[in-house]
Amino acid sequence: MSVVPMKMLTVAGPAEMLDDVICTCLINEQFHPLEASGIVGKNTHLVPVSWSNSWQEPLSTVQKLMESMSLPYEFRDFRNAGLSLEAAAAQLNALYDAHNHYTQLQSQLEAQIEENTHEVQDLKKFAGLPSDLTDIYHLDYVRFRFGRMLREAFDSLNVKLGEKNEIILYPTQLGQDYVYLVYVTPKSLAAKSDRFMDSLGFERMRLTDHVSGTPEDSAKMLEADTADCRQKLQNTKAEFARWKQENQERLLVLYSYLRFMYAAGDLKKYAVQTEDGTFLLCGWIPAKELDGIRQRAGQFPDVMLSEDSPAAGTETPPVKLKNNFWARLFQPFTEMYGLPAYNEFDPTFLMAITYSILFGIMYGDVGQGLVLIALGVFLYKVKGLWLGGILGSVGVFSTIFGFVFGSFFGYEHLIPGFHVLDSGANATKLLVVSAALGAVTIVGMMVINIINGIRQKDIKKIFFTNNSLAGIIFYLAVVIGAVLMLTTGVKVFTPLYIIVFILLPILVMFCQEPLGKLAAHRKDWKPESIGGFIAENFFEMFEVILSYVTNTVSFLRVGAYAICHAGMMLVVYTLAGDPASPVVLVIGNILVMGIEGLMVCIQVLRLEFYEMFGRFYQSGSREFTPAVVDYTKKIDL
Repeated sequence: MSVVPMKMLTVAGPAEMLDDVICTCLINEQFHPLEASGIVGKNTHLVPVSWSNSWQEPLSTVQKLMESMSLPYEFRDFRNAGLSLEAAAAQLNALYDAHNHYTQLQSQLEAQIEENTHEVQDLKKFAGLPSDLTDIYHLDYVRFRFGRMLREAFDSLNVKLGEKNEIILYPTQLGQDYVYLVYVTPKSLAAKSDRFMDSLGFERMRLTDHVSGTPEDSAKMLEADTADCRQKLQNTKAEFARWKQENQERLLVLYSYLRFMYAAGDLKKYAVQTEDGTFLLCGWIPAKELDGIRQRAGQFPDVMLSEDSPAAGTETPPVKLKNNFWARLFQPFTEMYGLPAYNEFDPTFLMAITYSILFGIMYGDVGQGLVLIALGVFLYKVKGLWLGGILGSVGVFSTIFGFVFGSFFGYEHLIPGFHVLDSGANATKLLVVSAALGAVTIVGMMVINIINGIRQKDIKKIFFTNNSLAGIIFYLAVVIGAVLMLTTGVKVFTPLYIIVFILLPILVMFCQEPLGKLAAHRKDWKPESIGGFIAENFFEMFEVILSYVTNTVSFLRVGAYAICHAGMMLVVYTLAGDPASPVVLVIGNILVMGIEGLMVCIQVLRLEFYEMFGRFYQSGSREFTPAVVDYTKKIDL
């Protein structure tokens, strides 16, 4: 529920020890490296470390092997494997060669089976041919052509041949669409005969040369060879599967080692070194992790560590949020708006509370709340969707406020409670409570803004802005005075009251820029143009005062949606009739839950971002990204 305190850590030592220090002290140890250019720019005597990541090629190879073997990316402990770059490369090459042997042998057998299958199919088209194919292929004075043509063209072929004795036809298979045939022609006339047959649509088929005997004999021989290849392929696959099983763990150990060493090598690009060969590596680390790094660095006597607080340097620390389980469910919403500044209030837990409560008021129904809980648990636990956790949370508060409103799937005669539609007075009370809730929330957000100002030592943010102490005094003076005057008739807005609690805060907010600069002891506190300053700030103050009104009125939607929910369910029960139709009730509840649920989600998020976050939240920080190896994801090389 806060931003984790950070320290700037600088590691220095002999350049030849850089690799060992990185592997022992920094990788996987919550170390967020600082760009080397940021260090070099401050000192001309420092240069970036010359480096090349020699682990890239073997890591690329092992990832290709794992993908080919359909292995999941998982971590295996490699600390006792005695590995080095040379040993890992040697083992990897042996595995790669064995893998290629099996895959190439398997591909060759599959190609041979496919080729034999096609050749057998072709040979069967010419079954019944009395001649030996071997003799046909070795004739010196005639040529045989195997192929097919359309049945219609074949039926008219004898007429078109006429007296041409140079072509002799031998049909082997007469089909409804195609006729498979062999034609014989003298060698000297082969080119002329081929052109003639091609003009009639003859499609030549080239039979394999690796045959002997009749087409039937050749087909049987190929079928026998295919059976032998299938057996060899089955044996190869079984042997390959055993090889994969035997070498899976070995490959995962190699992958984990190479992945770790690649990340360590990549971290060297953040280092710089001096002219005498001393390396410097800077980065951010959570304050609580310092002792652990110091203990690990103790095994390097020549390595020194120094730490600085964020305030001591000019670098802005990255942000790491620390939240409980409930708040972490809503953290994606906070990140959607932007991470808080390092010294700013983390609104994640506040959002978890306010979002759930506001949703529960706007969507208060016991039955539908229980459905949201069940749906949220399913999406979060089974489907792994973070939005499921939010649905479960808001479902709990919808159920709670469902008991307050006495609503069970829109039925308000089963549970006693504050039934919204019992009277117009109830609806009015709900709207008034919504406005009061909005006023309290707005004041709370301004208090948080003041706390941020104290943390950041920003006098202007504490005292002079529209969300500062001046803004709170003005807002509460108007709200309390209006409420007392409307409820009790007491005339609160006396001249003294108006001057002290309304006009004076407005004047302070009007002059917030020069007052803030004066408080910061800046010499340029005077406006360049008094007339321009007055004109510009007049319109800004008009917008500020209007924002107090619109932000407060905006919270009326909380009560309005609660009334809308009760009204929509009333329509559903009216359509269901008496006695109520179960089908209409089920469909009506589904429609109301879908439509209103989506609208309430959006409206509550709008209240969070505009009416609440906008009063104290700057955001825009960079995320804390330590050099931690994620073994479950492939890295693009």
